[in-house]
Amino acid sequence: MKHPEINKITVTDRLLPKVLSAVLQNGALVRKLACGNSMYPFIRNQDVVIIEPFNRRPHLGDVVAFRHPKFRGLAIHRVVGRRKDSFLLKGDNAKRADGWLAFSQLTGCVVQTERNARLRRPQSRLESILIAGLSRIGLLIPIRKMIKSNMPGMVSPLQRIF
Repeated sequence: MKHPEINKITVTDRLLPKVLSAVLQNGALVRKLACGNSMYPFIRNQDVVIIEPFNRRPHLGDVVAFRHPKFRGLAIHRVVGRRKDSFLLKGDNAKRADGWLAFSQLTGCVVQTERNARLRRPQSRLESILIAGLSRIGLLIPIRKMIKSNMPGMVSPLQRIF
């Protein structure tokens, strides 16, 4: 049986946010291969992220796609602060926040991740808020390292979150 041809296009990193925005504005979901470790361990390098158009303003703890203000390429980070129509974004594995961005600068919301061709359970609202709060005050990475070193080989609910 012949498979239908798949149209592929190559898009530069700087153009990707605009292309992604256009696709999402038409109501389509986007599957994108994650590159980098800024959201480790929630999103790892080579995981697939599924991004959907916003149907509401992002909440604290949501993971969003946006055009990074410094690098101009597409980035995926967590909302760690919110005031009116501005959002403070930060990668779970990053030491510094990306800064405050307007809602209009955000591209879409990550609703699902896949690792090794398997869908991963989405984080609960409480987990997302806890991770956002700890990340904002700079405790997420030290706590994750402490849990990992003090509980080798043991899977606890905290290890699943961090």
